[in-house]
Amino acid sequence: MEKKFKDPDCSIKKGKMKKFFPFKTIRQEQMDILDALDKIYEQGKYRYIVIEAGTGIGKSAIAKTISKKDGSSYLLTSTKQLQDQYISDFYNDGARTVKGAMNYHCAKDDRMNCRLGLCCFDTELIKQCVAENICPYILARSEAEKSEMYVTSFSYFLQASSFSSVPNNFSRLLPRGAVIIDECHLIEDNLLQMAGLTLNKEQLIKKYNITDGISFKDQIVFRKQFDCNDMNAVINWVSFVHKLISHKLIELNNSVMTKINGNYHNMTADELTDISDKDSTNMMNHIEMLQTMLMKMSNFLKSKDKSDWVIECNGDYVKILPLDVSQLYSKLIDKYAVNHVVMMSATIFDKKTFCDDLGIDIKQTAFITRDGLFDADKSPIVYNPIGSMNYANINKTLPFVVSEIRKILRMHKDEKGIIHTGNYTVAKYIIDNINDSRFIYREHNESNEMLFEYHANSDEPTVIVSPSLMTGVDLKDDYGRFQVIVKLPYISMTDARVKKKMEKNKKWYTSKMLCNLVQECGRATRHEQDWSVTYILDASFSNVIRYNKNLLPKSFLDRIKSNDTFNVCEYRKRMQDEQNI
Repeated sequence: MEKKFKDPDCSIKKGKMKKFFPFKTIRQEQMDILDALDKIYEQGKYRYIVIEAGTGIGKSAIAKTISKKDGSSYLLTSTKQLQDQYISDFYNDGARTVKGAMNYHCAKDDRMNCRLGLCCFDTELIKQCVAENICPYILARSEAEKSEMYVTSFSYFLQASSFSSVPNNFSRLLPRGAVIIDECHLIEDNLLQMAGLTLNKEQLIKKYNITDGISFKDQIVFRKQFDCNDMNAVINWVSFVHKLISHKLIELNNSVMTKINGNYHNMTADELTDISDKDSTNMMNHIEMLQTMLMKMSNFLKSKDKSDWVIECNGDYVKILPLDVSQLYSKLIDKYAVNHVVMMSATIFDKKTFCDDLGIDIKQTAFITRDGLFDADKSPIVYNPIGSMNYANINKTLPFVVSEIRKILRMHKDEKGIIHTGNYTVAKYIIDNINDSRFIYREHNESNEMLFEYHANSDEPTVIVSPSLMTGVDLKDDYGRFQVIVKLPYISMTDARVKKKMEKNKKWYTSKMLCNLVQECGRATRHEQDWSVTYILDASFSNVIRYNKNLLPKSFLDRIKSNDTFNVCEYRKRMQDEQNI
């Protein structure tokens, strides 16, 4: 059954930008951006608009203004938290959201979510649910398709755009007036996550059982070791695994249908869970994961220039990543904007590197830059160089880091905070050697969203320990009164793709780190009345400032204080007094 789609309105509306602003009051900084946008629209020669604006400017209102001006938009965010914020702000002004199917309960049986709903096992049911207009997931998509601003996550959008050309695909996307990307510094990371692939041989055997029933000869082919530099050998092996996974998917789908066919109405909730369980794993999760692997392998095998891919392998795994994400950006994001692609972030730094990474013409790109508004004294960055955290010195420095973190925890004994560790090894060392009951961290099968939810809802002064929350999380007010940056957020030099990218452009590596650092330092002061202190313990910070001062925003540099002159008790009292005025 083919779903009928109505083309979104993509006509650029007449009038100045402020006519489309969603609120009655416009801050001066927002007005400056709106004036700059008026000039860009009048010139009519720019497809790409990059807005680099610090925290507190109110970029979400600017995004809504552009959406109205361009007739319609996709608004892409990096987290569910940001998605929910846009809907909270603009639901009554034409914004609707779509999340992954697992976030909705099946209308036929609320014991299951829509990703594992009954239509997964009975193909006729989905037609019935559409006809009856009852599926909450399809209804959410339908509402978003009819709305002016379609708000969704990067991951959902990239998955939907990957399958958008498939006939009878209910999540098919149509071009809109604008594609607006919040946290646009994460575009490359999201495209890599979508296209990157690791094929772990032991996992494929033990978890997914893809070698069950194959011949001894095929077993040898599967386990064969080969030279990663021999592209023909890589292609042949990936093609072989692609065939094995295709066969396994047919087997799994048949198993599900056989197990549930005609019997689901009489099943308990536990039995409904059991239908998708095999060898202590979720069968439907296996199907989804294997389908994703298959799609990624197909992207690699169908690509014309294999030199655009970075391949790492040993006897246990094969890792495949695109070196250049520009083709993916063009195919999965750019083509869905009729008028403009608008990219917003507080951290762009190197304009040419940003454009080169996405393959967009800098001559067709307009840049609007505005610094942050927050009072630097409310969110000091206290530099306390405990020692170097580079590869050569990290083991010597970590015991002193642990000692300093204990002091910081005592100074903030009644306050929530976060410790940014840089990597999981450092996180584990801190957790094991401090063993504080306030610490919360990701366990197996937990997400960052789950971690934040526990932190936000706890009455205790919890402290998040994480290497992966430098962007996207909103630790406003009492959710985060202090931060500790243990190690500067450099990307690992052991990664083959990182090495190749550095060979092409040394500025890329530094820009990545600076972007991550400024993002980390902005997690806990989120509005003009908010306040928090950030401690940086990595002694490398002084050189970073010395050599990159011209790239960093003034609002960031103004926040930096020496540990010798900073008194946290005086600071806290001053902030609390100001709050009570």
